[in-house]
Amino acid sequence: MDIDGNESIAASFPANYINAELGITLSAEQFEPFKTGIYAGSMDEKWNIFVLGDVLFFSRSWTNNCIFKVYIEEQEDLVLLKNVDINNDPAEYRVVDIKASVDHVKWIIQLYLSRQEVVDPKLKLPFIRDTIRKEDPDNECSKIVGSRTVAQVRHIYNALNSSPNDELFTVRGWVKFEANLLSRVDKEALVSIYITNKAKDIAKTLYFDETANELLGSIIIEKIRAE
Repeated sequence: MDIDGNESIAASFPANYINAELGITLSAEQFEPFKTGIYAGSMDEKWNIFVLGDVLFFSRSWTNNCIFKVYIEEQEDLVLLKNVDINNDPAEYRVVDIKASVDHVKWIIQLYLSRQEVVDPKLKLPFIRDTIRKEDPDNECSKIVGSRTVAQVRHIYNALNSSPNDELFTVRGWVKFEANLLSRVDKEALVSIYITNKAKDIAKTLYFDETANELLGSIIIEKIRAE
């Protein structure tokens, strides 16, 4: 994405927002990928992240809606992520609980930091490990571990299956996954594993229950090609 596109996204941030303290300190090395810019390679990756001035912006990859603005302060060897403006426009992002939204920002940041860290221990849990071996027997795919509540998952995929997104994307696996969520409460946490191999055109997200003993859904998002 070019600078004009980034500036347009930044300018679209609504006047209706909530500010909250974040309080994260990263090393300059850890912050470098964010400073360079992180852009989704597929719709499953969900976020485009970039810096303009002293603000770190987070926008949805499929809508370009700007959801979070994190105010940063760069020091000699450290970068302070001080506080965050949270989009509170109900049409773009519904703030149910401020703490949950702050945790959401922290989770996204940790998600991209984890690419620089050791393998997430959840990948070693027996059921997850065995499921991934079936999906990727030759261990050729990258794996990103995440967490979403049932409510967040429903919001994401219902949005993708609603106009105008349903004219742009096909969400495979949602009907079965949604049925498996019927008996689960909104605040229940799910473990997600994003599996991707761009060379082989593989990109899917597996969702497990919080105890990592049951596979609840497998989601593939495909962009509809214009005729």
